Parts: sequence; structure tokens; C-alpha cells
Amino acid sequence: MLLARHLCLLPVLLGATTLACGASPNILEDEVTDDGAELKKKVKPQGTEGSFQIAKPAWATLAFDDGLSFAGKPIKLGDVVSKPPGTYPLSLGATSDSIAVKAGVSESLTPAGLLVRYAQPVQATWFARDQIVVEGPAAEYPRGHAIRLGAQPVSLALRPAAYQVTSPAQVSSVIAAAGVLSELVLPTASIALTVDPIDPAYPSANPDCLRLRTARNDYDVYPNYTAARWSVSPSLRELGASVFVPAGNPVRLAVAGAGSDRSSTQTDLGVWPVGAGTTTSITINRLEVDDVAGASAAAPAIKGTFSIELKRAGTWSAYECARSLPTHTGVDLPDGNYRVTTVADGPNGRITHVEEVTFP
Repeated sequence: MLLARHLCLLPVLLGATTLACGASPNILEDEVTDDGAELKKKVKPQGTEGSFQIAKPAWATLAFDDGLSFAGKPIKLGDVVSKPPGTYPLSLGATSDSIAVKAGVSESLTPAGLLVRYAQPVQATWFARDQIVVEGPAAEYPRGHAIRLGAQPVSLALRPAAYQVTSPAQVSSVIAAAGVLSELVLPTASIALTVDPIDPAYPSANPDCLRLRTARNDYDVYPNYTAARWSVSPSLRELGASVFVPAGNPVRLAVAGAGSDRSSTQTDLGVWPVGAGTTTSITINRLEVDDVAGASAAAPAIKGTFSIELKRAGTWSAYECARSLPTHTGVDLPDGNYRVTTVADGPNGRITHVEEVTFP
């Protein structure tokens, strides 16, 4: 038996085949059967990725990077992103899309460019919240993608396709071609303001009351919210003698609600259509109200308050900008018929003075 164990340590040559000690005579040392079939296989996973590049045309500035993302992360024009094989979302300026990444393959997209601006720089704070709707073949929202267009142009990198741009004045069709920068210029109108100067002796008691407003061109993400939205100007005296506005929606003279983009309940004091390239002139008059004169020339003037009503269609109603204002002040008024009621407490009782004033 001992001899047999020692003999097992020696290879036994049978023809051209060498058998290993303790092994079955039917299995080879490299784990291949006598008919050549492998008994063991190895899988070596490969980490091969693909890539996606969004090209950067020569006209592209940093502004065209706004709103770009790939696979949920921001990207810039010219970036190359490596990803495992799969389908990833691509968001551009006005569209959403998807890119299929394949192992070992480099995918690329050359975007089109669209620059949207007004023909003239509109008043920045007045129209900062206005929106223009851009609709493409794969719009991000059912009603299109809303951009805010104020005094500064908006730069969009787009998938090459046909787009529709809706503004208050027009609906424009844009064919966006790969690598090409297109420009869409939206029309404006001019408002010329004539405002009577203020006498320092009669300062304004309610200086910010009168505003201009236009309907705000909103993309409504809350369709059940139906209240009117307005773009309201700064006070008229802050606007200066001339200001550009987007053509399309009428300009209205209104009594503005403090700290709000809506006006008060006061009916608009004037409505003017603003067509492309037109100039609309609006005059604002100044009414100064003195203190109440004494009973005699020697008697001192008496401080009091005044309120104003305006006449429309034969009916007097309160003018919201002038309710119980102190005398020896002034107030801004558009053209129209007004009734001024001044009240003061005199030495012998209450004094009431009523006077009608017409502008112009």
C-alpha cells in the first residue's frame, strides 16, 4: 500500500496524455474534457461608457448656457459628458428631449441659437415680470416654455426645429437651424409723458398714486387662478418724459395698489392702444390746494383737508388719489372734470368749500 502511494506521486505516461494523481482519468488538467468542452468559464465585466457632447457655436456666449441640463445636471455649451449606456434627459432653452448613450459611442448635438429682444429697451422695472411663450415640437409644458423678457435680451440654445413665439403684439414663426443664430425682434411703442412741475411750496401728499399699467403676459402654471395680473409702472414722475413699452396690450392710467402688482378698485382713468412704432401722449396736470383763508385779510390761514371727486358719464365718484389730504399740498390729475371739497375748523365752526376744476 505504501508503494502504491509513492507511485501515485509520479506521472504516468499513457500515450500522449499525462494524468494527475487523484484526478479522474476523464478530466484534463486545464479543466477541458477529452472532447474539448470547457467545464469553467469566466465573465470579465467591461466598464465601457459612451459620451454626449453639446457643441458650442462661435456665436455662443455664457447667456446661452442658461437652462441647459443633461441627465439632471447643469451643462454648458461645449461640454462633453461620459455616461454608462442608457437614455438620459436633455433640457434646452425651450424644449425637453432625450439622448441615447451607447457604449463606446460619442453622441453630439449642434444647437441652434435664438436671441429674443424688444426693438427698443422697455422700462426695466415695469416689465421685468412679463413673459413670452416659446413653443417647440417637444415643448417642456403643454402650453410652451415661458421666458421673462424685460429690458435685456433673452438668449436660448435650442434643438434645431420650427418654433412659435407668442408675444402681446404678435405670433412669430422661427426656423432654428443647427449652428445658426437667429434673432427675433418684438415691436415696441413709445409713451410721451407731459407732467406739470411741482412747486416746492406745495409738495405731493400722495406722490406714488398714479401709475401706468398693462396686462401682464403670463404663462399661467395655475390654470384655476383667474384674477387679472398687471405689470405696473413706477410712479409717473419716475418714468421721465419718454418710455418704451411692448406693443400690443393697451396702456392704462390707474390708481396703483401699494406694494402690489394689481391696481386699486378705482376704474382706469384712461386707456390708450399702443401699436407697433406709435407714440402715445399722456398729460398729467397739477392741482394745488391752499390752506383755507381766514374770515378777514388779517386773519391767518387755517389748515384743513381736501378730497377730490371726478365726474364720469355725469356721475361724481371719489378720486382714490385724493382722500382727506392736507391742505397746502398738490396732487397729480389726468385731464377731466373734478370737484374739490375742502374742510377746516375755523374759530367759529367748520368751514367747507366746494369748487369744480376742469383740465385742460
